[in-house]
Amino acid sequence: MPIVGKIKDEISKAGQRSLGIDDVRFKLDAALGKLDLALQNLGRIEPLEGAVARINDQITGINQQITGINQQITGEAARINDQINNLKSFLTWYSNRVEPWFWTGNFSHADPEQELAGLLFNFLPGSVLLNVGPKTSDFAKAAAEVGYEVHHLEPTNDIAPLGDLKTFSDRFDFVNITRGNVDAGLVKALDSIQAAVLQIEFADDNILPAPDRVPQKTPVSTPEIVKELRKQGYYWNVMIFRTEVESFIRMGTNLASVPDQAWGAIVFFRDHQLFLKAFHWCKTTLPRYRAAPLA
Repeated sequence: MPIVGKIKDEISKAGQRSLGIDDVRFKLDAALGKLDLALQNLGRIEPLEGAVARINDQITGINQQITGINQQITGEAARINDQINNLKSFLTWYSNRVEPWFWTGNFSHADPEQELAGLLFNFLPGSVLLNVGPKTSDFAKAAAEVGYEVHHLEPTNDIAPLGDLKTFSDRFDFVNITRGNVDAGLVKALDSIQAAVLQIEFADDNILPAPDRVPQKTPVSTPEIVKELRKQGYYWNVMIFRTEVESFIRMGTNLASVPDQAWGAIVFFRDHQLFLKAFHWCKTTLPRYRAAPLA
């Protein structure tokens, strides 16, 4: 082959190789373009991943709130279910109840203390009553007619009943103390009995005629009685009283003192449910007196 032909042939082959390199370069440029585009897209994806993470955190928080709400709903449903069951129990009791026995002698408009004692008779376990005072008192007689097992303690004018009172520890459900036997020592001694109900008679000496005024060995005011009995666990009381200026009998609850120129009885309770029974009866029977409540 002539030299010129060989040279032409080599030049042709070099051209072909050049075309192949150009093709590779083109493909490489295309690949680099795609890579650059991918890198750009990746730059946009990273903020999206952060947003997705934040959304996931929010979803987690919402799920926790939903869980808390579900727990509240479950608790409320349980409470409502308990109330429904309590209502069912009450309706069952109400439909099968035995009506309490009430004192039917002179109605409460004359002697509400006797009427109230008749009501409480139905809710005291032993219905044993201690009357600190004369056996001839109207209240003691009425209590016996109601059905109480009545015991009497008649201290003399000179001898306080403290020693005798302590021998009755945990024996009585109801203790009634007549006005003439109320003194500071006796009130303190009541802690040894811990009766469910204490009834203490009171009267303003200023409104009583001289023959009816009973001197007290150790005088004690109504606020002092209330304070001492609160220490002994008698947190609630119902007061039934009369006054010279009114023709009707009033009631009050949880008062710290008695109205001026009044007389009647204060009934003290340890158990709140027993107090509520007395309170509901009194408020439907007697007009209510409102004053400063016991602090």
